[in-house]
Amino acid sequence: MQSSSAPSSQTIPGPGFARGRLAPWFGLLLGLAAIGAFMFLLIPALDHVPGYEEIIRQNQELEIRATALFYSDLEETNEAQNYLRNSRRFAAGR
Repeated sequence: MQSSSAPSSQTIPGPGFARGRLAPWFGLLLGLAAIGAFMFLLIPALDHVPGYEEIIRQNQELEIRATALFYSDLEETNEAQNYLRNSRRFAAGR
């Protein structure tokens, strides 16, 4: 007769087992919450910092698109790109 204190072939997972499987998901959720807080709380709060409100109002009045996404379609940007491209090309030929 075997004693009941002998180890069995099946083990019951302990509390560390669930914590080990949930830790990556907790990190993911924490990271997503941090990104959401940055996007929807911190950045909009910066609109009301003294000094920035005047800049934002002036940009809106003058219809200045002050994001980097729109700089590529400005005529000045195209002229600067052509100047840099040509200066590198002609400098290499010397």
